Amino acid sequence: MKHYAAVSKLKFSKGERATNLKLKRLLSSHSVPDKHSAESCAPFIMDELTAALRQMNMKGACGTDDIPPSFLKALGPTALDELLAIFNEAFAEGICPQAWRLAIIIPLLKAGKPASELS
Repeated sequence: MKHYAAVSKLKFSKGERATNLKLKRLLSSHSVPDKHSAESCAPFIMDELTAALRQMNMKGACGTDDIPPSFLKALGPTALDELLAIFNEAFAEGICPQAWRLAIIIPLLKAGKPASELS
């Protein structure tokens, strides 16, 4: 695991770090830089949500919310409308719940490959 952590760190240039900091500050201020930017991002539509749900693996693991993919894939029309509204509200407000930012990465060693070779 230490090896994976050591090689998976992203390296940013000074300019990229400045851009990242600027964008983080913008997101945390919950403000939109100008009217044109706000109009260029349309809300998600039901077709996009249903397409994303179709691509989910039915047997996938639960997320940090303990909701299995099979549950999300089985949602009815009313629940899908609510889920879409939640996503669009979060997107419009620029707020990403902390639980959505968490991920557990479990690197799996392939047979016959050295642990130090990530490819």
